Amino acid sequence: MIDIKEAVRRHQIWYKAWEGGFSSFVPLSPADFRHFRLDEEDLSKVEFPYANFANASMRKANLSKGNFEHCDFIGTNMEHAILEGGKFRFANFINANLFGAVFYGADCRNADFRGADLRYTYFLGADIRGAHFEGANVSGSDIKEIMIVPGDLHNMKLSIEDIYYLLNRILEVECADECAPQYEKIRAFLREEIDRH
Repeated sequence: MIDIKEAVRRHQIWYKAWEGGFSSFVPLSPADFRHFRLDEEDLSKVEFPYANFANASMRKANLSKGNFEHCDFIGTNMEHAILEGGKFRFANFINANLFGAVFYGADCRNADFRGADLRYTYFLGADIRGAHFEGANVSGSDIKEIMIVPGDLHNMKLSIEDIYYLLNRILEVECADECAPQYEKIRAFLREEIDRH
């Protein structure tokens, strides 16, 4: 069993030395939890910038209000993880499993979610400016509630219901009455597809 408190302590020593430009004089390196099993671990309120969690299992882990900026979560299983209010700027979530994870109020600016499973993930109140979502599966997620511009949806995997919802939202928010008729055919087609399934 890994001693999380000791790992946090060692990582903080390394990070302070690295910030001060003395990393070559410190015999430590950033925390490396590749392939570790950290299911249900409490990592809330810890400072873990630049740590490596690639391909780890972090199901139901609590990372709320912690600093995980620039961390590597490539391929990590984070089903139902709590990331509420955490700092994840420039974090790498490529191909991560974040099914049902909670990012309420998290700072995810410039994070990379390409190819991630974000089904039923909650982002309300999160800052996702500059984040990448290409190829991410966001079906059932509330991310469509906070998208900054429709261009943020590029190459996301959306359900027909999600597309229908977004089209209606774009019409309500960004389209004047004069452009609405062009979208009526698309809306009718999507409604038929939804009813058929």
